[in-house]
Amino acid sequence: MDNGFNYLRKKALMYFGGGSVVLLLIVVTFFGREPPTSSIAVGTYASECCGSLRLDENSVFVDGLAVPYTMGQSNQGVHVVPAETILIRNGKLTVSPNDHLRTLPLNDREEPSSLQVFDIDTHELVEFVRR
Repeated sequence: MDNGFNYLRKKALMYFGGGSVVLLLIVVTFFGREPPTSSIAVGTYASECCGSLRLDENSVFVDGLAVPYTMGQSNQGVHVVPAETILIRNGKLTVSPNDHLRTLPLNDREEPSSLQVFDIDTHELVEFVRR
């Protein structure tokens, strides 16, 4: 009986230990990357339809209004996460503190050349190209 218990205990430790290693690898692989610094997004971005916006290390500027932001990432890529919603309404960039918060996806993690802004009227993302 003691041998059976020791056998089960060894198997349980083996499976638990192996499972822990696999779980750790999954967490490090998918969640271990820190978001990039805001310096990668600094610049002026413009669209043909809706004007332009400017990002410095701390804020997004829309029509002279400064909106603080942080950088975020998801399985879809890297995003600018403004403190207030920046979107297109009636063909114009707008800061809308009462709308559902939306991120501004960047097209590249290291050297983005564009970002996207949601158009509330067409329900599409509009590309703003870095100048």
